[in-house]
Amino acid sequence: MVFDEVWDYDPARQVARLTDLQTICRPCHAVIQHGEARSRLGPRAAAEAPSDMARVNGTTRTNSRQFRRGLAPWLRLGVIDRWTIEVSESVRKTHLVVVSAMVLALVL
Repeated sequence: MVFDEVWDYDPARQVARLTDLQTICRPCHAVIQHGEARSRLGPRAAAEAPSDMARVNGTTRTNSRQFRRGLAPWLRLGVIDRWTIEVSESVRKTHLVVVSAMVLALVL
């Protein structure tokens, strides 16, 4: 299991707000973070991620691939090169140590 961030984006204000942290399995994380999985695990492992996600969740590879395609609108947010990062109060209260480590990683 790994932590995955849940963000709300306001492209007009160029604000990305961390609203939650959730734990998900590694195959699901590889589908959601396809680019990261491809660079970290290699193209073959990244290509197999939808099948792994389907197996873990008792669904089909097609459903997993459709899920990944559903993320496409969020990928266009990458054209904004300067975001203001906000962290919701609930995340600060419940995940202070994790958020502190994430902020430190962003700064370094």
